[in-house]
Amino acid sequence: MKNLTLNDSTQTALLPHIKTTEEMLGEVLAYLNSNGAEAEITVLPDLGLSNNTMRMNGGFFTGMFIRWTSQVPFVPVDTTVNSCGVYIFTLKDNVSKNEFAQLLLQAKRKVDKLGHTWNYERGNHFITIGAFPDGSPCVVMHASADEYKYSNSEESLYPYKNCWYDNDIKTYRSEKYPNRYLRYISGDSAKRFVNIAAKLDKLNRERHYEIAIAIFGNLFDNEYLYAPHYGMPTTSSIAIGCSWTESKFALLTAPKKSIYIVEPIKETLHGCDASANLSLNPHGFGVELASPHIQFKPDSLYVNGVAFNSDDASLGISGRGIRMRNADDNAIEEYVKKILSVCHGKPITVIKPCVSLCSTGACATPV
Repeated sequence: MKNLTLNDSTQTALLPHIKTTEEMLGEVLAYLNSNGAEAEITVLPDLGLSNNTMRMNGGFFTGMFIRWTSQVPFVPVDTTVNSCGVYIFTLKDNVSKNEFAQLLLQAKRKVDKLGHTWNYERGNHFITIGAFPDGSPCVVMHASADEYKYSNSEESLYPYKNCWYDNDIKTYRSEKYPNRYLRYISGDSAKRFVNIAAKLDKLNRERHYEIAIAIFGNLFDNEYLYAPHYGMPTTSSIAIGCSWTESKFALLTAPKKSIYIVEPIKETLHGCDASANLSLNPHGFGVELASPHIQFKPDSLYVNGVAFNSDDASLGISGRGIRMRNADDNAIEEYVKKILSVCHGKPITVIKPCVSLCSTGACATPV
């Protein structure tokens, strides 16, 4: 395991369990392959709790990169693969809070007709109108290709009951770790899964663009960046909450705080997967938990003594929140420097949030 975390209390509590996941991946791959195979997990500075209890019960968390070698097609399904990323574009003119509210109201009908699921008010997803340091307006959109979680029955990738590959899921239990399990698919179903996942980054980028046009119409100016941070960068790797682009990416920090645009320093990147030429970087600050205690038992995952099974919709527990959420701008800037001292990168600009749509309310100012 490559540890690129900041080793805070939440990360320290998670690391032994992630090491177990890595070992179990290796055991399964050794069983499937006669000529040798391996697995490696890289954990990044934003490693933290997920809102997805199915993922965590399976031994996976947000802020990690899993890669493996295998002659047999293979996918660990509790990674809950989808495509999520940040899409940023400039606007031709400023948009007020009231104008934004009206644009959103009109756009939701258009988006529904386009066949997209509106998910900008769920979890940590959002649409934020912000400004660059020179005052020029822009929009930051963060969401996933939600249709490929559950609703697209022929191509959904989440391992829900009666999904298209449900009958092919195998569950491995280790004698060494009797409280843990690893669910996976292999062979033809894994090959089909990977082929679906391979097209999602392009689809999610197009999805963001179509929704941006549905909302802002002629106000849309130019695309600034799209950086995926969730999906399958290669046929044998999965990124959960980490960017892998070699170009600029968005570091989302915390609600109400500046969004940093960062350029990786390729020559010194610690988080580089050389075999796939990927530059691994955190996508935000991640979710921490006050006084964390993480325990796996045969019946469920326990977080600070509270049981969360894989069917729970989300992890709701006291003391859980995004790191640095109450910090001032100077502390945020110092924390960004700390992150980029581990995953080397250079901040090239910042975006100040002005008005947003997010899970905590429509058009909060600022988010």
